[in-house]
Amino acid sequence: MKIAIVTDAWRPQINGVATTLSRLVGVLQDRAHQVLMVTPDRFFGIPVPCEPGMRLALCPPGRMRQIRRCGVRDVVIWGRGVDTELFCPGRSDALAGLPRPIHLSVGRLAPEKNLEAFLDLPLPGSKVVIGDGPRARRLRERYPEVRFLGPIAHELLPPFYRAADVFVFPSRTDTFGLVMLEALACGTPVAAFPADAPMALLDRTVGAIDEDLREACSRAVELNRLTARAYAERFTWDAVGERFLSLLASPAAVRTHRERFR
Repeated sequence: MKIAIVTDAWRPQINGVATTLSRLVGVLQDRAHQVLMVTPDRFFGIPVPCEPGMRLALCPPGRMRQIRRCGVRDVVIWGRGVDTELFCPGRSDALAGLPRPIHLSVGRLAPEKNLEAFLDLPLPGSKVVIGDGPRARRLRERYPEVRFLGPIAHELLPPFYRAADVFVFPSRTDTFGLVMLEALACGTPVAAFPADAPMALLDRTVGAIDEDLREACSRAVELNRLTARAYAERFTWDAVGERFLSLLASPAAVRTHRERFR
């Protein structure tokens, strides 16, 4: 098939959406499908305020009506996956020497990630943050006791996930939270607020969800790491790619998928 994917997040951005789509494109191309990426770099645009690495494409009035005339319909939610070979359990000395339990957060240091809700908590052990973003300097100055490791390449993250006792996901606005899957694949349970993404992804065997994030952290550290890994194995990229293709190829499958989410 010839498949067009339209997205506002793509390389060289470093975020969950860009990572997800990059892996999906790889799966589709491995199956000999042709993929056209329609991204902001194809259009005239301006830098997003406070995010110079991202650009906002400016479309002339009426351009979106081209999409409606193409008959775009049967919109469904499709899953996301994790590389269970790269992100896997094992021994790690990446955070050796830090007091335990080690509470880890990975992601962009930006307002929508709600990191202060995590960093303000009086938790035992250590807090570690991986990532970069517009709030990096402010957070480093405000929380000198926190171990900020800066940005780390995606393929180098697994040892840090493995070394943590709890993965803390404080965002209330993320639509999925790929980092939660990466942590689970490494055997690290998750603590989160009862927001849409964690509520949709986690169950109580692998994640602790509570309005009291401190309570969620204390429960998560007791969860079984082998169970977390087994749970993540349901989300391989091959399985996600096959579901994606089945929805494109079968209108009946699309209708069934829609009914499942009602």
